[in-house]
Amino acid sequence: LHRDSGRKPRRLVTQASYSKPFFSRFGDKTTLRASLRGDVYQVDDNTSGRDNTSGRVLPELVADWQRPMVSRGGFHRMTPRVMAIYAPPGGNPEDIPNEDSVAYELDMSNLFSSNRFAGFDRVETGPRLVYGLDNKWGRGLSTRYRFFFGQSYRLNDDSALPATAGTGTKNSDWVGLVKIMPNNWFGLSNAFRLDNSDFEARRLDSSLRLGTDTGDKQRFVRLNHSFLDGGPREASMSMRYDFNDAWSYENAFRRDLTDDGKLLLARNELIYTHNCYRLSFAATRRGFRNRSVPPSTDYTVNIELLTLGRDRD
Repeated sequence: LHRDSGRKPRRLVTQASYSKPFFSRFGDKTTLRASLRGDVYQVDDNTSGRDNTSGRVLPELVADWQRPMVSRGGFHRMTPRVMAIYAPPGGNPEDIPNEDSVAYELDMSNLFSSNRFAGFDRVETGPRLVYGLDNKWGRGLSTRYRFFFGQSYRLNDDSALPATAGTGTKNSDWVGLVKIMPNNWFGLSNAFRLDNSDFEARRLDSSLRLGTDTGDKQRFVRLNHSFLDGGPREASMSMRYDFNDAWSYENAFRRDLTDDGKLLLARNELIYTHNCYRLSFAATRRGFRNRSVPPSTDYTVNIELLTLGRDRD
C-alpha cells in the first residue's frame, strides 16, 4: 500500500492447508483441517521516521462436524453443526498495521469461519467452539421455510475483536435467520443478532418481497428494514416491472430513520433491451453530503453493447 505521506506497509502472506472429510454410515460428516500461515510485514512511516519489519506464524487445527437428518417424508431437514478450532492465542502484534480488517460484524454468513475478519491484517486466534442448528422445510432442493440459530464460544479474551460487533465477550451474541417463502410471489426473511445474555436485539435485517424476482419477466416490490443497536437505522424499497421482453422499469429508495427521516437515495430507471444492446435512462437523487460533495440530482443515459463479451442478465 503506497501513500505519498504517512504509513506505507508491504506484506507477504503465505498459507498451506490440508483438509480431509470423513463420512459415517449414519450420515455424519466430519472434516479435519490443518493449516499453517506465515506473514511478513515491512512498514515505512515517513511522518515518524520509523521503519520496521515484523512477522508472525499462525498454525491452526479445525474439526467440523455436522449430521443432516431428514424426516420420513423428506419435507423437514435438520442439521446440527459443531466446529472446534484451536490456534495459539495472540497473533496480532502491534507492529502489524490494520489496513484491511477494520470492518468486523458477526452474522450467520461468517459464524462458521475460522477467521471472521474480512482482510489479512487481523486474525482470530485462541481455542474456540462454534455451534448451530439449521432447519429447512421444503420439497426437493427448494426451501420454503428456514430457521437457523447459532453461537460461538472462545476460551481466551481477544483484544483484536471489537466490543460492539457481537464477540465482545467469550460467549458471542446469538445469530440466526428466519425465512418464509410459501410460494414464488411472497418472501419474508429476517437475519438477526441477539444479545447472549438477555436476547435483546442488536441487529435486525428484515426483507419482504411481493412478486416474482426470477425468470424472464420480473415483477416485484421488495421492502427492507435495517436496525443496528447504537448505529444506523434505515428503510429501503426496490422494485422492478418488466412490461414485456424489451421495456422494464426499476425504482430504488432509501431513507434514514434516525436523522429526521433524511432521504439517502432515490432512483428511477427506464430500461430498453434489444438483442444487441441495452439503453437505460435514470434519474438519481442523493440526499446526503459526502465530505465536500453536497446532495445532488443526476440524470444518466447508459448504453451497453451486449455482444462484446458480457453475459446477458
